[in-house]
Parts: sequence; structure tokens; C-alpha cells
Amino acid sequence: MRSDAGQCVNVEVSMREKGVSWILHELVRDRQTKAHASDAMDVDEIKLEVPKTATSAPGSTVQPKRTVDLESMAFSRSGHLVSNKKSKLPDGSFKRTKKGYEEIHVPAPKHKPIVDGELVPISDLPPWAREAFTVPRLNRVQSKIYPIAFGTDDPILFCVPTGAGKTNVAMLTILNELSEYHDEATGTFDLDAFKVIYVAPMKA
Repeated sequence: MRSDAGQCVNVEVSMREKGVSWILHELVRDRQTKAHASDAMDVDEIKLEVPKTATSAPGSTVQPKRTVDLESMAFSRSGHLVSNKKSKLPDGSFKRTKKGYEEIHVPAPKHKPIVDGELVPISDLPPWAREAFTVPRLNRVQSKIYPIAFGTDDPILFCVPTGAGKTNVAMLTILNELSEYHDEATGTFDLDAFKVIYVAPMKA
């Protein structure tokens, strides 16, 4: 019986986790070799007589790299099904059953009050960098990441919902790069010493 694509993916992931991904590479290479052979032009094959018995030199046979326990990689049917139908949702949640699908509505969490000193004022930035912002202070998300975005060269992976202020965080990183090539005496920048690349959607 053939396995569907989902089962094949699950087996491949399991094999990689168990450190036997070399088997997958061998299978792919074997399939590619057969595919190239089938695409080759038809030629008359030279018939060679192969002896019925043969001996191999000691050490010439390929030894397996390791033993693979295939039974431990087998998936039971229950592993592909979600049998637990009970779940706990926040208070105020409700479900709407539509034709072919269900809608789960979860209320937005209550807004956490802002404590004193949580938001970073724009006045904390150098005077030359303040003109990039039209707000008096950064929001909660921006203030949280401010010490990393402005002041360090560490890489950042920043994932937040739309409207959380990702663009201003990107601006902070640009200003941080500018600060390294800023001449305090003249107020100018060495624009030939660095490059900033900003990749954004068309409507950003």
C-alpha cells in the first residue's frame, strides 16, 4: 500500500531526528541515477556472459554504516488524528459552526497598565536622531527592544503583529548604524563607509 505525502514527510522528519538522514540521501541519489538512465538514448547493449558463481575479495563488500530500527519509526493511526476534543478557552470565547468549518472567537486580552519608566522617551536618543520620530516616546514593544536595536550590533529576529511598531524598530537599527559614522564636531556622517538595506512590502 502506498503512503500519502503526509506520511512520507513524517517518516523523513523522524529519520532526520534519529540521525539516519543519510538513508534519505542515498535514496534520492539512487532515484536521480535511475531517472538519468531512463532519459538516455536507446543504444544496443553489449551482451556479456556473467558467470553463475563468483567470489569477492575480503573487505570488498560494502558494510552497513549502522543498524536502523524501522519499527521505532512506524506511526500508529492515532498519531495522525486529533482525538482530544476538549479544550479550555479564555472566558468570553464562543464558537460558530459554519458549513464546512468552525469559527472560534477569542476576546482580546485586557490591556496591561503602563508603569512609570516603561516607555523610552525620544529625548533619550542623541539630538541628531530625534528628528526621525514624530512621537514623544516609543511604545511598549519598541521600548522593550530599544536597548538591543539602538546601542548594539547584535542580530535581531523581531516578530510582532501588524501595527506593533516594527518600522520604528527598523529605524532604530538604522540610526544605530549611523551613530558609528557620525562626527560629533561637524555633525556629518561618513556616508561612504557603510550601507543600509531596507527590504519591505510594496505598501509599507
